[in-house]
Amino acid sequence: MNRSAFIVLTAIVLILAFGLGWVSHWLVHRFTRVAGGDMDELDRMARELHEAEELRDQALDGDGVFEGHGRRSKTLRFKIHQDFKIQDLKALGKEFMSVVD
Repeated sequence: MNRSAFIVLTAIVLILAFGLGWVSHWLVHRFTRVAGGDMDELDRMARELHEAEELRDQALDGDGVFEGHGRRSKTLRFKIHQDFKIQDLKALGKEFMSVVD
């Protein structure tokens, strides 16, 4: 086998390997698509998580619902902060990820 034949054979093998990899990738993703109903549920959960984070941020910053109520506002913000722990967000995130899987 001379040098030119080796180069041509190597190029053919590499092109075939690339084509096989591309076709297998396409087949795997073709048959593992996410259903439309699941996407709707994921969108709903993402919206709920976003709204909950915004409410928590507003309560902690005092820029929203509880602004201007003096000492009661600070107490209420503290209670919300204590009630709305990061574990709640983690649980919602885990639920979100279980739908994705």
